[in-house]
Amino acid sequence: MLNIGGINRQLGGISTLGTSIKSFSDLERLIERGIPKPALNALIDTMTEEKMGPSPECVRAVLVSKTAFRRHSTFKGASAERILRAAHLRALAESVIGNGRRANQFLFHSHPELGGITPFEASSSEIGARAAEGILESAAFGLPL
Repeated sequence: MLNIGGINRQLGGISTLGTSIKSFSDLERLIERGIPKPALNALIDTMTEEKMGPSPECVRAVLVSKTAFRRHSTFKGASAERILRAAHLRALAESVIGNGRRANQFLFHSHPELGGITPFEASSSEIGARAAEGILESAAFGLPL
Protein backbone atom coordinates (compact mmCIF):
# COMPACT_ATOMS: atom_id res chain seq x y z
CA MET A 1 0.00 0.00 0.00
CA LEU A 2 1.19 3.50 -0.82
CA ASN A 3 2.30 5.38 2.30
CA ILE A 4 1.30 8.89 1.21
CA GLY A 5 1.89 10.51 4.61
CA GLY A 6 5.32 8.89 4.76
CA ILE A 7 6.21 10.14 1.28
CA ASN A 8 5.09 13.62 2.29
CA ARG A 9 7.39 13.50 5.36
CA GLN A 10 10.37 12.11 3.44
CA LEU A 11 10.11 14.98 0.95
CA GLY A 12 9.99 17.63 3.69
CA GLY A 13 6.25 18.28 3.70
CA ILE A 14 4.63 21.58 2.93
CA SER A 15 7.79 23.59 3.62
CA THR A 16 9.64 22.04 0.66
CA LEU A 17 6.78 20.84 -1.55
CA GLY A 18 4.69 24.00 -1.31
CA THR A 19 1.66 21.81 -0.60
CA SER A 20 0.72 18.86 1.54
CA ILE A 21 0.43 15.48 -0.17
CA LYS A 22 -2.68 13.69 1.14
CA SER A 23 -3.91 11.53 -1.73
CA PHE A 24 -2.94 9.61 -4.83
CA SER A 25 -4.24 12.48 -6.98
CA ASP A 26 -1.97 14.88 -5.05
CA LEU A 27 0.97 12.64 -5.98
CA GLU A 28 -0.10 12.67 -9.63
CA ARG A 29 -0.26 16.48 -9.60
CA LEU A 30 3.15 16.62 -7.94
CA ILE A 31 4.67 14.52 -10.72
CA GLU A 32 3.03 16.74 -13.36
CA ARG A 33 4.07 19.97 -11.62
CA GLY A 34 7.50 18.66 -10.73
CA ILE A 35 9.18 17.84 -7.45
CA PRO A 36 10.98 20.95 -6.16
CA LYS A 37 14.73 20.73 -5.62
CA PRO A 38 14.33 21.48 -1.85
CA ALA A 39 12.12 18.37 -1.55
CA LEU A 40 14.78 16.25 -3.27
CA ASN A 41 17.39 17.71 -0.92
CA ALA A 42 15.18 16.89 2.10
CA LEU A 43 14.95 13.26 0.96
CA ILE A 44 18.70 13.06 0.39
CA ASP A 45 19.37 14.58 3.82
CA THR A 46 17.07 12.02 5.46
CA MET A 47 18.70 9.13 3.63
CA THR A 48 22.25 10.24 4.46
CA GLU A 49 21.85 11.77 7.93
CA GLU A 50 23.56 8.87 9.70
CA LYS A 51 26.56 8.98 7.33
CA MET A 52 26.60 5.19 7.20
CA GLY A 53 25.74 4.77 3.54
CA PRO A 54 26.69 6.54 0.36
CA SER A 55 27.40 10.25 0.20
CA PRO A 56 24.63 12.72 -0.59
CA GLU A 57 26.16 13.17 -4.05
CA CYS A 58 25.94 9.44 -4.76
CA VAL A 59 22.31 9.29 -3.64
CA ARG A 60 21.49 12.30 -5.80
CA ALA A 61 23.24 10.75 -8.81
CA VAL A 62 20.95 7.70 -8.65
CA LEU A 63 17.85 9.90 -8.51
CA VAL A 64 18.71 12.68 -11.00
CA SER A 65 21.66 13.38 -13.25
CA LYS A 66 24.23 15.96 -12.22
CA THR A 67 23.26 18.13 -15.20
CA ALA A 68 19.55 17.96 -14.39
CA PHE A 69 20.28 18.80 -10.76
CA ARG A 70 22.22 21.91 -11.81
CA ARG A 71 19.79 23.07 -14.50
CA HIS A 72 16.37 22.45 -13.01
CA SER A 73 14.52 23.75 -9.98
CA THR A 74 11.89 21.02 -10.31
CA PHE A 75 12.07 17.42 -11.49
CA LYS A 76 9.34 15.92 -13.66
CA GLY A 77 8.63 12.69 -15.47
CA ALA A 78 11.02 9.79 -14.90
CA SER A 79 13.12 11.76 -12.40
CA ALA A 80 10.04 12.60 -10.33
CA GLU A 81 8.93 8.98 -10.39
CA ARG A 82 12.39 7.79 -9.22
CA ILE A 83 12.34 10.34 -6.40
CA LEU A 84 8.85 9.25 -5.32
CA ARG A 85 9.79 5.55 -5.41
CA ALA A 86 12.82 6.25 -3.21
CA ALA A 87 10.73 8.37 -0.81
CA HIS A 88 8.08 5.67 -0.61
CA LEU A 89 10.65 2.93 -0.01
CA ARG A 90 12.34 5.00 2.73
CA ALA A 91 8.96 5.68 4.38
CA LEU A 92 7.98 2.02 4.19
CA ALA A 93 11.34 0.90 5.59
CA GLU A 94 11.05 3.33 8.50
CA SER A 95 7.50 2.15 9.20
CA VAL A 96 8.37 -1.57 9.12
CA ILE A 97 11.78 -1.42 10.78
CA GLY A 98 10.92 1.21 13.35
CA ASN A 99 13.55 3.92 12.99
CA GLY A 100 15.38 5.97 10.39
CA ARG A 101 18.86 4.68 11.14
CA ARG A 102 17.90 1.04 10.61
CA ALA A 103 15.78 1.98 7.60
CA ASN A 104 18.86 3.53 6.00
CA GLN A 105 20.90 0.42 6.84
CA PHE A 106 18.32 -1.66 4.97
CA LEU A 107 18.26 0.73 2.00
CA PHE A 108 22.01 0.84 1.50
CA HIS A 109 23.10 -2.76 2.05
CA SER A 110 22.94 -5.27 -0.76
CA HIS A 111 20.23 -7.88 -0.52
CA PRO A 112 20.36 -11.40 -2.00
CA GLU A 113 16.70 -11.28 -3.08
CA LEU A 114 17.58 -8.25 -5.22
CA GLY A 115 20.47 -9.93 -6.98
CA GLY A 116 23.04 -8.41 -4.66
CA ILE A 117 22.14 -4.76 -5.24
CA THR A 118 20.82 -2.44 -2.55
CA PRO A 119 17.10 -1.74 -2.13
CA PHE A 120 17.87 1.91 -2.89
CA GLU A 121 19.50 0.97 -6.20
CA ALA A 122 16.59 -1.34 -6.96
CA SER A 123 14.17 1.55 -6.45
CA SER A 124 15.50 3.24 -9.59
CA SER A 125 13.15 0.98 -11.58
CA GLU A 126 9.49 0.22 -10.94
CA ILE A 127 10.01 -3.54 -10.81
CA GLY A 128 13.02 -3.20 -8.51
CA ALA A 129 11.08 -0.94 -6.16
CA ARG A 130 8.24 -3.49 -6.01
CA ALA A 131 10.76 -6.25 -5.18
CA ALA A 132 12.30 -4.16 -2.36
CA GLU A 133 8.82 -3.34 -1.04
CA GLY A 134 8.01 -7.06 -1.08
CA ILE A 135 10.98 -7.74 1.18
CA LEU A 136 9.75 -5.09 3.62
CA GLU A 137 6.17 -6.36 3.50
CA SER A 138 7.42 -9.88 4.29
CA ALA A 139 9.40 -8.45 7.22
CA ALA A 140 6.23 -6.78 8.48
CA PHE A 141 4.78 -10.29 8.80
CA GLY A 142 7.78 -11.58 10.72
CA LEU A 143 10.06 -12.91 7.99
CA PRO A 144 13.74 -11.92 8.22
CA LEU A 145 15.04 -8.99 6.24
